[in-house]
Amino acid sequence: MIIRTLDEHDGINFTEEDKLRIRELEQRLADNRALEASLRANTRENARLTFDHVINDLLQDMVDGHVRFYKQVTDDPRFAHAFNDLLFDRYVEGIERVDDILSQVPRDNQVMSTIDRAAAVLEQAGMTVDDLLDDLPAIRNEVVREMYGDEFMDELGRQFAALHHGNVGRDADA
Repeated sequence: MIIRTLDEHDGINFTEEDKLRIRELEQRLADNRALEASLRANTRENARLTFDHVINDLLQDMVDGHVRFYKQVTDDPRFAHAFNDLLFDRYVEGIERVDDILSQVPRDNQVMSTIDRAAAVLEQAGMTVDDLLDDLPAIRNEVVREMYGDEFMDELGRQFAALHHGNVGRDADA
């Protein structure tokens, strides 16, 4: 999507290597927890200031290995602004999709009651926290699947996979 939009708007012909750099930038943005925290804690305008700082740092990091791409993005301020606008919008959409998925996870008194019962059972069984932590991933998966059902968990897994594997950069070569 970014590539197609910029190609149509500015007549830029990105190479496969350029497309790879865009995917790399998007992934590095997605992995930046401080940027995510800024978006969640600030107005869109203030988050954009942080985003611009982060993207400039990321682009500067690319200079050593990717001078041509860096120059293409930074030499034309109008193009750089359009590129950053599109990248920022895609980043925000990704965070909003994660928020939408998380908002679908039921949170209620039943969950709190289950936690209280689990603590009592652990104590009665004479288990330590380390014992539980060793088995926790398998136990958690079993309990969550039982609580929310196979259909809900499968859909949540598909959406998570699409966000982290399929959509990051997927539209970049469109």
